[in-house]
Amino acid sequence: MGLFLWDETDCAFNHREIDIEVSHWLDPQAENYQFVVQPYDTPGNRNRFVVADPSEPVTSRFLWDPQRIEFQSVGANTLAWLRKEDVGADWSYPGNDNPPAGHENVRLNLWLIGGQQPEYLEEIEFVIESFSFRSLFEIEGDINRDGRVDLFDVAELANRWLEDCHGIMSLLCRPTTLK
Repeated sequence: MGLFLWDETDCAFNHREIDIEVSHWLDPQAENYQFVVQPYDTPGNRNRFVVADPSEPVTSRFLWDPQRIEFQSVGANTLAWLRKEDVGADWSYPGNDNPPAGHENVRLNLWLIGGQQPEYLEEIEFVIESFSFRSLFEIEGDINRDGRVDLFDVAELANRWLEDCHGIMSLLCRPTTLK
């Protein structure tokens, strides 16, 4: 299972793919969790670790800024973010493949390795209890939240103003009967 960023519009910077993945990768003895900055096969772009009890809830996150990407995973108690010793996995990626922001979006997938059906046909279930996204870089004036202030923001502002004025004007300009 993978939770990742993906930019469909631009293949530069490896589609801006940044991953949190859960898998044994066909080896039941291998680590079952990984953080990845694509391309995964570049040395230093992947951090693998073991989540001891995969039936227990795990909370994972990454903080992405232009200098580095900070990944973390903790058990069910999300207050553990406050105590460094409670963090199960912690990885800071300052590497060369940290992409700039673009038109990325969040994706979640459950896929087959090499398109092959699993040897055992057991049901696989992942329960996503919550998901949130918060931009660390709120740009004043970026009304449409595309990461820049431009004429599209002015147009959005004008549209909102017209919608608001239309509502006000409809109250002020209510038809009346002339005598």
